[in-house]
Amino acid sequence: MKYQFTIPTLKFSVAGFFISGFSMTGILGLQTLLQSFTQGCEVAWKLLFILMASGSIITPFIFTCFVLKDSQSQKFSEGKIWLYNLLEYIFLQCSIGWLFSNAKTLCYVSDGQNGLQFVFTSWMGLCIQLFYSLLLDWMKNNKTLTQSVVLEQEL
Repeated sequence: MKYQFTIPTLKFSVAGFFISGFSMTGILGLQTLLQSFTQGCEVAWKLLFILMASGSIITPFIFTCFVLKDSQSQKFSEGKIWLYNLLEYIFLQCSIGWLFSNAKTLCYVSDGQNGLQFVFTSWMGLCIQLFYSLLLDWMKNNKTLTQSVVLEQEL
């Protein structure tokens, strides 16, 4: 396995440090779309928080499965790491924001900081992504990833 996870994640982190506002605009657009299908702003935010938190938990497992599958066929590319980083970045940005705000505050309070916490939560998400990439590189270097593929093929 010739690929690395940490270097592309570090490159994404540099970009991610500056794009938190753009990704937040996308999250607000998704919230507005959900609001048109639900009964109000608070319900849309709660639904969005639940969807994003679920996505932030499920996405690393799906990515790891793709890594295991693609590492055997030698089709793994750095573009897949960037796609994973972007999705996980957005999922983490919104789901960590749930810890610092609530739907009622985001809908009805305009104290000047409405949504600003999402910039900081995106930076926290970058740290989580970097830790996960370091973990994958450590597993790769200790042959943990390849051993699990061999075990799967034997079963």
